[in-house]
Amino acid sequence: MRTESKITVSDLMEMITEAQGIALNLVEDLTDEQMLGPRLPMVNPPLWEIGHVAWFQEKWVLRHLGKAKPIIPEADSLYDSACVPHDSRWELPLPSRRETFRYVQEVRDRVLDRLISIAPNAAEDYFHHLAVFHTGMHAEAFTYTRQTLGYSRPQLLVPPGRVHSEAAGTGSLPGDAEIPGGTYWLGATPDLPFVFDNEKWAHPVPLRTFRIARAPVTNAEYASFVEEGGYQRREFWSDEGWIWREQSGARHPVYWEHGSGGRWFRRSFDRWVALEEVRDPGNLGTIIRTADGVGAGGVMLIGTCCDPYSHEAVRASMGSIFDVPLVRVSPERFPAWAATWRGDRVGTHLDAREDFRSVRYRLPALLVMGSEGPGLSPAIAQACSRLVKIPMAGRLDSLNLAVATALMLYEMRRESLAL
Repeated sequence: MRTESKITVSDLMEMITEAQGIALNLVEDLTDEQMLGPRLPMVNPPLWEIGHVAWFQEKWVLRHLGKAKPIIPEADSLYDSACVPHDSRWELPLPSRRETFRYVQEVRDRVLDRLISIAPNAAEDYFHHLAVFHTGMHAEAFTYTRQTLGYSRPQLLVPPGRVHSEAAGTGSLPGDAEIPGGTYWLGATPDLPFVFDNEKWAHPVPLRTFRIARAPVTNAEYASFVEEGGYQRREFWSDEGWIWREQSGARHPVYWEHGSGGRWFRRSFDRWVALEEVRDPGNLGTIIRTADGVGAGGVMLIGTCCDPYSHEAVRASMGSIFDVPLVRVSPERFPAWAATWRGDRVGTHLDAREDFRSVRYRLPALLVMGSEGPGLSPAIAQACSRLVKIPMAGRLDSLNLAVATALMLYEMRRESLAL
């Protein structure tokens, strides 16, 4: 059994600080309401989850290794996921947001202080790695929770000195690779510095020859599978998968939607902008630039709009045209699609009764703006879940489309934007 440490104290401290920084970065911008969120089977309330992450680290590092007493006496009854049923986590008497973040910071500070005062060894290595990897798994969970609930795109923390770049030559790689049958070893060996329980221990497994794709499937390749009826063809599904597909009624990935012209688009986190028959390329480019500025998921063009790739539109977008997803949809198709949107579909309208500044927008929010002059057509206005108005004090009854869109987007994003 290995007893010596294979990692320095400074490396451990950097690893712990980085993992916690990423986890906190994924939740600290959420509102108090978002920190609880709706009760769904596939997510946890973020307020509970970030407390659970700190509790796990405290349990195994401070209490198990260090024999310390709990920082919060009742923490086990709040945060032990093995004992606290999932559906009850929304109803627990959790510490406040401020108290929870203070608890997270205190656990981290005590862990780092303890590292400075002890001699590293294999047991220390193991439980620090366990807590860090556990934090990383929940960082992934925070990210998919934000996507599931339609929260804003997280501003992920990139550790100093790290530069992430795409590898050259990425993309689809057609064809399968044949893996010859034989006996393979599955699992971890005792000489590794860290393994999870379900990786213990390496053992021989006989395998028959099989084929597997040479590279991960791209979105374009998967779109072909969908368009060729893959979701309706039983032979492509396992028994469990087919039962799920029939029960869910799935016809394509949950965040995908089919636009006009055979194109697919995907909802990315919280907000999209839908524009009906925009005629002025300068307005369109400016709106795309604004959508980029507030972190909107993309821009949807309804009906006959001007060319977003015209010289004037590209110039007005200041390059954002290449970063913001665009999709076209017909006016006939939009109302049926809008009915499936989980959050508010907010349109601006001269006859609206609500001031756009007084509304609490339900996420994920879709902003729907009409064309210059006529505004929203009756059919598109009716597809909105609520209509709002920008008050005017002068003789004019409306603003320029790009200006009005910017006002709406920044108001709808106000709680998620910070200097």
